[in-house]
Amino acid sequence: MKEQKKSMRDLVEEMSSVLCPKCEGKCRHIYSNTATWKSNPGQVSGRAMTEDVCDACWGTGLTTKTGWNLRKQSRINHLTRRLLKSHNTNVSEKIAFSMEEDLELRELLGVKPGKE
Repeated sequence: MKEQKKSMRDLVEEMSSVLCPKCEGKCRHIYSNTATWKSNPGQVSGRAMTEDVCDACWGTGLTTKTGWNLRKQSRINHLTRRLLKSHNTNVSEKIAFSMEEDLELRELLGVKPGKE
């Protein structure tokens, strides 16, 4: 019977090995600026501590399973909007969608070139 019971210390050690080291399993992280996970290198943001979803585990609190990558989804949304605007029939609102943007969107979506 004693062998089946785990001590509290054993349980804590076991849990700490799967908890996200960045947010400690809280699913939220306090970022040092207002850009949070949305920031890109060189991006200017406000100087205030800001709480948002953890960008290491993406809201699961675990190292074994991550949530949906919001940074990747945000980029997909941006490129998709640009692609739709490039096909706009209104000439004044039409924009150019570069080959680099096309390749990036395909890569983010997992579409291999020439496999439509």
